[in-house]
Amino acid sequence: MTLSSLSTERSELGCLPPKLENKSILIKTSKAMRSSTRTLQVYYVLLIIACSITCNNSISTHPHQPFKWTLSRWEDQKVIQTKIVPGSPNFTAYLCDLVPVKPCLNLISFYFCPSSNPGRGYCNYPNSYYCAYWGCETVASSWEPGAGRDKYITVGWGPFGCTPAHGIARGTCHWIYINVTLPDDRGWLLGKTWGMRYLEPGTDRGGLIVIKKEPIPNDPQPIGPNRVIANAVTVQNKDFANLREAIDKDLAKIERSINALETSLRSLSKVVLQNRRGLKLLLAQEGGLCVALNEKCCVYADHTGVVRDAMSELRKGLEERERERNSRQSWYERWFNTHPWLMTLLSTIAGPLVMLGFKILKIWGPRGEIQSNLH
Repeated sequence: MTLSSLSTERSELGCLPPKLENKSILIKTSKAMRSSTRTLQVYYVLLIIACSITCNNSISTHPHQPFKWTLSRWEDQKVIQTKIVPGSPNFTAYLCDLVPVKPCLNLISFYFCPSSNPGRGYCNYPNSYYCAYWGCETVASSWEPGAGRDKYITVGWGPFGCTPAHGIARGTCHWIYINVTLPDDRGWLLGKTWGMRYLEPGTDRGGLIVIKKEPIPNDPQPIGPNRVIANAVTVQNKDFANLREAIDKDLAKIERSINALETSLRSLSKVVLQNRRGLKLLLAQEGGLCVALNEKCCVYADHTGVVRDAMSELRKGLEERERERNSRQSWYERWFNTHPWLMTLLSTIAGPLVMLGFKILKIWGPRGEIQSNLH
């Protein structure tokens, strides 16, 4: 076989000279390296997003973080008992300490009504201690509560084995216990209020009690790199930030409601003043409206300007705190806060995307690309 026929046969088979073959392998290898680098970059981005979602979802109050719990009277703010515990506190108190009456009634039946009673707005009647009607109570010493059992506290007689009071009949028990059942509810930080009333002939006397949860101040100079304490402080600060944001939202709703009431009051005052001027004209021959009624004339004092100024200052404070919160947030936090459904979506697809990234690296990685080119 001649040299020309050999070169013709190699060109027909599509073969290249050795130098060109090596160059082609190097080009394909560099392309594979670039594609694998891009794949790694995508994988790292997905991994960072998954870690940020996992870290944000894993933040919760440390179970061993102690808090200060206080049981106090609402009228005079007298603290009856204080507990510092990491979980649910258990209070013990005499009835006369909760609601002082004369003579002291420590051994008769009682009942509690919460300040927040959804669906029973009629319970919040003035001077009724949130117990305006039967069926508002969630704690009762001698019968099943009409509004169901309270989900935040359990109350009973002590000590164990004593004979509780029934109706107006006295028992052998000396005090009552109040146990908190949902200590992680954020409403405890603001305080929860109940009205307590004695079951007695005539009008049931009563009062208001408050149970409040307060954080214990942390040591500003901790000794040693204690990760548990550092994480607890971070979580606590985040909880306070969330609580402050929730309070600001409630204040914004109150501010809008008061502004609406102020507008309604101003319009009502205009109507009343207009009607009064009309009555003065109609009763001018009798000496005016006040002479006809034989009463002193009333004077309208408009103090709505004070309300407007106070609401304006409140609105400025809310807007300033909103700007501070937005300035402290990173771009992805603002992203997730603006579109909360993204967190659910990304947390759902993060796992499959990571597994897909591993498969892509395994199939299209540099080693697999080089081996396929060599074969």
